[in-house]
Amino acid sequence: MTPRSTCPNGHPFPENQRQRGGRIYCSACRIAQRRNPITLDPAAVERAIAGNPPAHLNHLEIAAAVLALDGCGYSARQIADRVGCCRRTVIRVRVRNRKTPA
Repeated sequence: MTPRSTCPNGHPFPENQRQRGGRIYCSACRIAQRRNPITLDPAAVERAIAGNPPAHLNHLEIAAAVLALDGCGYSARQIADRVGCCRRTVIRVRVRNRKTPA
């Protein structure tokens, strides 16, 4: 790991820098990520449904797009191609959100 002077968000690096998912973050960024919950961006979901997903979707946005396209009758492969995820992710979202009969 090559030492840098600042993290991607511009914070100066302390000695306890960590690498997560190919990016290096400082402790201030990691604490902020834990305090800020992941939110759903409706514009990103609409783009994914239209077949032009942004570069990165969080798990809530993927699930919302998968469920919307699943309701329209698309297959798992078609949904995966439109949303930009793998077919197995589509299957997992479907199973997780399946309603069990009472």
